[in-house]
Amino acid sequence: MIKILTCNQLIVAFLYEYNGWSLLGRVLKNISRQLGEDKEKVGLLIEIYKLLGKVFTGADEESISNVLISLNSFIGETDVIDLTFRLLDYALQIRTVDLLVVLINTLTAFVNNGSSYRVWSYLYKSPLVGDKSISLALNILGTVEMVSGDYKFTLAVMNLIKSLLKDCVHLDAKVSMKLKSQVVDRFVAFTIHVIDGFTHWQYLLDYQRLQIGTSAVNILQSILHSFYSMDENGSPDKKVAGMFSLASKRITDTFLVPDIQNTRSTKSFMNTIETFCSSYTDYLSSDLFGYWQAEWLKSSFQFVTTVINVRSLYQGSTPSTFEVSLYSKAPHLVNIFATNLSLRQPVIDLLSSMVKAEWESEPPSLLTHLDFFV
Repeated sequence: MIKILTCNQLIVAFLYEYNGWSLLGRVLKNISRQLGEDKEKVGLLIEIYKLLGKVFTGADEESISNVLISLNSFIGETDVIDLTFRLLDYALQIRTVDLLVVLINTLTAFVNNGSSYRVWSYLYKSPLVGDKSISLALNILGTVEMVSGDYKFTLAVMNLIKSLLKDCVHLDAKVSMKLKSQVVDRFVAFTIHVIDGFTHWQYLLDYQRLQIGTSAVNILQSILHSFYSMDENGSPDKKVAGMFSLASKRITDTFLVPDIQNTRSTKSFMNTIETFCSSYTDYLSSDLFGYWQAEWLKSSFQFVTTVINVRSLYQGSTPSTFEVSLYSKAPHLVNIFATNLSLRQPVIDLLSSMVKAEWESEPPSLLTHLDFFV
């Protein structure tokens, strides 16, 4: 207590070391209790998680750990990570895309900064990407994003997938390989669904079509490369990268079908290649559309090359209908080679893989499909 000399009054002062993160954690706790669909509360949550996202993205792991400790100070029986999971479950139910995006981005930050085991366990039980009948990510894609033409939620989910794939290579006794395998397989099912139809969706921003395609193809490419390049002679379930076994099988079953017409995934892929090969824009002299167009083409060629190599080296000599169809696109590939210096190496790699691949019968003649250029 402090006595003021000029008057007979006493002032009681409490010495307390103020911490803004602790206060912010308490605010999050209070808002989450009665969130409802209050636009002001939802807006405040979005701003808070945007701030956390910037901090988690720019800080080192130790600093993030200290921030999390402070955030948890006055939350009570739970912590901010568990609170984020609960808020994400609720946001999935009310389908508020802006809130979903910042929460998914926060999960990505947790994966990248030492809390990945918590995220893996959550995703295993989450309806975000469960079976097709309960995948809320697909539901939001179909009922919200396809209507609005803005796919920032889907792109955020794909960024999360990429971080999870990088985390897979780290040995973690807290998360079983089987759990990781099942979660990755569900995300791959989501990614293949995206590839099935992304070329036909409406877009507010044209470059998002190419951005989505590039992200999806890079995810599948990363899985195939990781699975087949490590411990090449090991059985699928005992490989070092065994957590990719289910996902790799799903990918090859989709793109390496030998006895039926092209699946939706390969048709979408082939149509996109043909369209953009005939209207290529130099990304060095254009906007985001040109940049993502170049990225899409590079990623696509690399993925197709990998798929062909996987079939030829590991799955026998029966060619897929996808490979057969590629020969009809040979003139487009040669045209790209002739007109775009930055794509010459990916095109050469693709054509080489087509020629070198083993076939149970006489393979098609590449020259026959290039008669226009001969």
